[in-house]
Amino acid sequence: MADSEKVYRVALPSEYLSRGTGEQIALSETTVLDFMPNILGSRFMAIPELRAALHQYGKGAGSFIASEEAYRGLAEDELAARDLTASLEAYKKALHYGTSFVKGISTLQGGGALTMDELDKLNLNNRYGSLEQGLIDAVVSQEVGFNPTKYADFVSAAREREKREAQLNQLFYQGKTALYGSTEVAAIGDPNVGREYIDLSVAMGNYDMAAGVAGELGYEEKAMRYDEQAAATPRDTPKAQLYLDLIRAKYGIDY
Repeated sequence: MADSEKVYRVALPSEYLSRGTGEQIALSETTVLDFMPNILGSRFMAIPELRAALHQYGKGAGSFIASEEAYRGLAEDELAARDLTASLEAYKKALHYGTSFVKGISTLQGGGALTMDELDKLNLNNRYGSLEQGLIDAVVSQEVGFNPTKYADFVSAAREREKREAQLNQLFYQGKTALYGSTEVAAIGDPNVGREYIDLSVAMGNYDMAAGVAGELGYEEKAMRYDEQAAATPRDTPKAQLYLDLIRAKYGIDY
């Protein structure tokens, strides 16, 4: 058996030292900003286009690994084309899918059995060092300012939104959740939960989810309006879609 095909048992720590804020936090509570150098993450606070799409991660390519590869390739291409904003957006999506893979492994009791190629996915520096340095050089050349206190608050707020979104999803569709503390509601599809879920989804720019929940609650006009907003703000650009299609073809993914 080739070394790349051998499997290794790994167990990841439950906590992570945030690259963005320097805090030690539960890995399960991290957001994508925690995996970015703060000089890059701060651009998502300062640039309106990036801030508005902070919680939007694209449709993906059908698996964490394939999605990461597609978006990372796009980020490198956009950086070479000197489109910093587009490169940062693709980098965010790649990092999201790559770290979601890591976080998924961390939840497996006793660790996961991974190949050497999969183990390499756990090393952010190996996978992103060159791309991140190129992005950092581009940001530094613009002589942008950085306020660590404001940025720490920005990251904390992003974490809380994503934590609450995960809770509301389970509460609305399952009637209970054990995420970040055990909570239960009277029934699946609880209207109060649904309304909060709609408001949070809109605030996070996830209009397709807002439309779905509004439809479940019978709010037909709202559902139509959010569907229109979702169509007006596609999750992937045509160029990103091309990269996703190429990666799906490479791995034979029907998605």
